[in-house]
Amino acid sequence: MTNELNDIQRTRALSRHLNANEKECIESNIIVRVNRISAEHTIAFCSVEQRRTGLLRRTCTVHELIRRAEKALAPLVGMGIVPLITVRHKSLFNITTKTARASRMPVDWIPNLWHWLGHPVGNRVFRTVPVPRDPFGWRHALSISRKK
Repeated sequence: MTNELNDIQRTRALSRHLNANEKECIESNIIVRVNRISAEHTIAFCSVEQRRTGLLRRTCTVHELIRRAEKALAPLVGMGIVPLITVRHKSLFNITTKTARASRMPVDWIPNLWHWLGHPVGNRVFRTVPVPRDPFGWRHALSISRKK
């Protein structure tokens, strides 16, 4: 019984830590995702990319993106899951089209312009919202690996 309580407390602490890390990454304009977890639950295949770049935004280097992703996913290492990180960066010519271009809706040009300029209101209002029960998508990836 005590062992089960410790596992529950550890899982809750892990979720809180990962949620805080995800929120920090989103505020820093960085997206980290756990895409897949191996069948043995020892390796997490992850990706990291800078969400938007613009006139007043600093473009992160590949090394900085790796460092930020490693720091954000550090709690998974405590569970025995090693994150393998794929970097999507414009210098590597592997940016996804969804994040590389702005929305094509005519109504969205003002928020996109604010975002591109790095305006503080644009950062707060027009950004990715973290999912509280599934930080970085690792629970979804874990459930998919269990089904296989």
